[in-house]
Amino acid sequence: AQLPLFHAREHWAVLMGGIADFTADQGSEVGPKGGNEEGEIRITSGMRAQPAWSELEIAWDSFEHAMADAAHGADAVLRAVQSLPSDALPGADDLSGSLVEWFADQGEARSRVASFVAQPDDEMVYWLSRGNGRLSLNGAPLGVAGRLAEGLFSETRSVVLTSATLAVDGQFSHVRGRLGLEDAAELRLGSPFDYQRAALLCVPTDMPEPNDPGYTAAVADAIEGLARDAGGQTMALFTSHAAVRATAAILRPHLAVMGIAVLAQSVDGTPPQLLARFQDDPRAVLLGTASFWEGVDVGNDALKILVVSRLPFNVPTDPIFEARSAQYEQPFVRYAVPQAVLRFRQGFGRLIRNRSDRGAVVVLDGRILSRPYGRSFLNSIPPATVVKTPFHDIRARVREWLADPAPDGASPLGRTIG
Repeated sequence: AQLPLFHAREHWAVLMGGIADFTADQGSEVGPKGGNEEGEIRITSGMRAQPAWSELEIAWDSFEHAMADAAHGADAVLRAVQSLPSDALPGADDLSGSLVEWFADQGEARSRVASFVAQPDDEMVYWLSRGNGRLSLNGAPLGVAGRLAEGLFSETRSVVLTSATLAVDGQFSHVRGRLGLEDAAELRLGSPFDYQRAALLCVPTDMPEPNDPGYTAAVADAIEGLARDAGGQTMALFTSHAAVRATAAILRPHLAVMGIAVLAQSVDGTPPQLLARFQDDPRAVLLGTASFWEGVDVGNDALKILVVSRLPFNVPTDPIFEARSAQYEQPFVRYAVPQAVLRFRQGFGRLIRNRSDRGAVVVLDGRILSRPYGRSFLNSIPPATVVKTPFHDIRARVREWLADPAPDGASPLGRTIG
């Protein structure tokens, strides 16, 4: 089987080389050819109709035949080993086990490569990723409702789905549709936290629009002012790594003179490393993207101010988002806004994690007030104390809020959350 495997490696190198050339031709910059800042390119039916893709299918066919020959040779070896007496070959059981695992692994790999290159599934979205000198082939289902119905819901008598961030604008229709749960019962419960006393939600009325050339500088200036007032203890959430890098470059020299460290995702370490440093250093500002919007429990000793740089809409060129959006007649209203609202709720939840926590959330994206869809964002979060005023006044309100200890006791909530 060694010679067929050698041939398979050669054909694999040819195939991946062809895919790399195809990726380079399509372009990896944000633009009309489908790339984005993550180096991802969605593979569409139009791309598969290009002559260059036909050449990839030919390369895949050669690779598939070479792998089939290798698998045939490995099968002969396995049958020969299994036919030997138990004491004839030391380590025969380990060798048999390794060959069986190899059969399973190579079979799955060949199936995925075949699906990506030559036998695409209409219910899947495919894309190429290029970064750090590596090229990867990716695929994901357009929807998960059918898979969940077959593999989970139909196999159990009952299923309970619970989360603090399932509802959008007080309704479960978006998540029910995505999960295929049209007939499910639903229940919304109030939070155990008194958000009106614990959380101050601030929206500056004088920030430039996100597409304004001066927006990045304005965001950095706002974060700097808030971090100075709090002596660090600030986390800012972004929607792109490029925005994190640009903001960090502006902030570092200004905050360094105050002894405040700037920790930027993908610049100063991995998310777990940055989280540990942020929790250990009370005079720090953490700038994060996707992985910090959800599932991060910082603690109120380290986090007093949460900054949302912009509403977390998906990048239009994200392959999965682009493909799933095409399933809707009104993709922005029916898919983009609900997805962004859910992520916004998750980000908001980074601040208040216990009854005794107290802090401020500052949303620097004025669209939450100026656009009709902004109401969905505000209606979907817990009933915090809301301030809408110019940024200079917001800094003063935040300082006052952080200076006052959280009152003891609880007060009735203004509305329930899902």
